Amino acid sequence: MQIQAGANWKAHRSIHALCLDEGAQQLAPLGRVRYVQLEPGAVNVEGTIAELGRTVVCRCGADRNRIEQIDTVPGRNTLFVPVRGAGRLGTMSLGSDCAIWARRGTRLITFLDRHFIGVSISVDAQRLQDAAADMRLKPAVGDSEICVLHVPAVRVAGIDRLVQELLALPGTESNAAAANARVAVMEGAVLHMIATLLGSHPPRQSTARDSTSRIRAVVRARDFVDAHLDQPLSLAKICQASYASPRALEYGFREAFALSPMAYVRCARLSRVRHELFLAEPRPKAVTQLAMKWGFWHLGQFSRDYRAFFGELPSETLARSNERVGCVIPMRETDSPESFTALR
Repeated sequence: MQIQAGANWKAHRSIHALCLDEGAQQLAPLGRVRYVQLEPGAVNVEGTIAELGRTVVCRCGADRNRIEQIDTVPGRNTLFVPVRGAGRLGTMSLGSDCAIWARRGTRLITFLDRHFIGVSISVDAQRLQDAAADMRLKPAVGDSEICVLHVPAVRVAGIDRLVQELLALPGTESNAAAANARVAVMEGAVLHMIATLLGSHPPRQSTARDSTSRIRAVVRARDFVDAHLDQPLSLAKICQASYASPRALEYGFREAFALSPMAYVRCARLSRVRHELFLAEPRPKAVTQLAMKWGFWHLGQFSRDYRAFFGELPSETLARSNERVGCVIPMRETDSPESFTALR
């Protein structure tokens, strides 16, 4: 990328959103993102994202428990580093002593708690491979599409400091040569850091705390629910699909997501409606059609639940949909407050 004199060499912007779908829109340079909100209330998404040449660097968090699904960009590799809070990738717990490495075009599904702040770095796969070869480093991650690395907390803190310093730098230079030189230096620093990390930190082994039978059942249940949200779902059917008893699944969901299995179903369906309303063109009966599509047949109760959970009526979400700048690419479908509290 060549930059003209006086131009902004760093496509840098703050992330500020009051709903997860708006936050996903602002994270689009990292890939296609969709969320399941797991707690009621308006969400405050805060962070910073910058495009440094062909490298994307982001530091971001949100103040509600959530499931994040991201399809990373084909031809690019992505490093995700938890720096605060807790999360879970499949059966593996996530904290500030690890990093997730995702290869080109991989789908990554994680649970993130309300305190979670993470660093994400998306790099061109070939450029990273060339940088590692120049450094004579051989990655320890093998050929896995997704790999969780054990990274000492002090190293995670160092990565976080580097990213914050990069994001805080001013974004203009007086001449093109200085701007392009700065891009090259910053991209080089990021590629060097990632190549060193991959070459020196082996994949983390699962522990007993990670891989309990209950958590494995929860992962199977969540995958089943997400693939069948537009169909009738009962606890018995979810238990059958996940090979777990109702009691084990109840304990597992509360351990993993802090809510019951059927509360998760309701959260996932409401989040799916909101995601489609966020992208929809305002039209007659749009709310009714989407509510019924995702299993809400009592429209009055649906509107009350939606408002209790998201802080606005579905019609208000739809009315604001034509004000969006840009668009989040829709994901594949297959792949009152007191009433909600009672579900938890």
